Amino acid sequence: MNFTLVRTLVTRFDVPQSFFNNVACIMIANAVNNATIFATNIIIARMYGQDFFGVFSIAVNIALLTLSVSEFGMNYSMIRLYKKYLDDPVKSRAVLLTNFYFKSFMLLFLIGLGIAFGQILAAVLMHDAERWMLAAVAIASGGILGLWSFIRAFFQAVERFKAIAVQTIIYALLRMSLLGTLLLWQNTTSEELLLLAVYSLPLTLILWWGIAQLKHRVNIFQIGSHDLISAGSECIRYSSWIAMGSVSFVLIQQSLIFIVSIIGGVKEVALLSAGLVFTAVFSLINDAICQVLFSKLAGLPRNRIGEYRRRLLRLTPLFALGSLVIIVALSATMLLLLGDKYTKSLPIFWISSIGTALTACMGYYSMVMHTIQRPQIGAYVNFSTLVCFCLCGVVLMKYVSLISVVVAYVVALATGELVKSILVNRAVLEPGGTEV
Repeated sequence: MNFTLVRTLVTRFDVPQSFFNNVACIMIANAVNNATIFATNIIIARMYGQDFFGVFSIAVNIALLTLSVSEFGMNYSMIRLYKKYLDDPVKSRAVLLTNFYFKSFMLLFLIGLGIAFGQILAAVLMHDAERWMLAAVAIASGGILGLWSFIRAFFQAVERFKAIAVQTIIYALLRMSLLGTLLLWQNTTSEELLLLAVYSLPLTLILWWGIAQLKHRVNIFQIGSHDLISAGSECIRYSSWIAMGSVSFVLIQQSLIFIVSIIGGVKEVALLSAGLVFTAVFSLINDAICQVLFSKLAGLPRNRIGEYRRRLLRLTPLFALGSLVIIVALSATMLLLLGDKYTKSLPIFWISSIGTALTACMGYYSMVMHTIQRPQIGAYVNFSTLVCFCLCGVVLMKYVSLISVVVAYVVALATGELVKSILVNRAVLEPGGTEV
């Protein structure tokens, strides 16, 4: 990569150097992490066949769904309130500890939930009740990932972006080490062990280190009941809207997988997942930008939102050009790595990647809803989008084709984000602001 050209473009489009450095740092770490996930999916798809890969993909999506539930929007709430009470050590400490206790409780709750309902979930989504252990492990993995997301949000709140990058790279390296160990004993490899090796077990060391860093910040983990109730009620009041919005947004993609799984089958899930694996590159870029951007927008004065919007408009052509280059490069890579069995996944990748890039671009402005304290905009729009897509998706999958469901998914995402941006812009133009 020509870094001189990149820096010239950064200067030309008036992007702060510190912002660029932080985004680049996290993006590199996410690239390493996503590369290992990408390699893992390619290896499983090639070595174990479509049926195995399809079931594994369903389990991964269960874990990602429970991750969004375990977060309950608390990460965004924590960052916003921590910034709000930055000059008050007692309240800022209470905000951090309240969120830590919440994520720990959710982990224990999801472990119990997996044991109680794993068989039912396996029967519905995997068409095999005997895979209840895989479903239970997937649900518990969502809780572990939720605790890790708290650690990342903590470093995001205190603007230690290099710490996020370091722990992400360590996670990726540990994942590949465990995966390589499992592959040495192919005869004993199961979906459960693979899921643990790829997502859960590598986090043990990282969580220990992250919690130690949290303890250094808060000194002790004890908190008075008054401070706990005060911080908890404020966090939950704001988080309930974020949770509704974020869970609905995650469910849009997860419902895509689940609709295809229930109505179509495991092989259709494998084709869909192969396309979405490559689309995840856009999530890599978007995640890096959002992690740095949200911590800045949380404290952005209302009178500077117009300036922020104009800057985004100047950057849009650059983002579109970069997206096109990435799609072309990944299309060639996809054909090379997956072979003839997954050629039907290529149009799925084209459609989903264009929709994801467009949604991300509009999403950088709709994030302003947290600046003006209107998270209910995202909640209502995402929930409405989820309902509309599920109704259309079921009909299209049953009577038309897999591609038509993917098109509906992209249209739903892009339309929802456009509506969200319009509503946010109207709210920005209103005098004053509303405290949630």
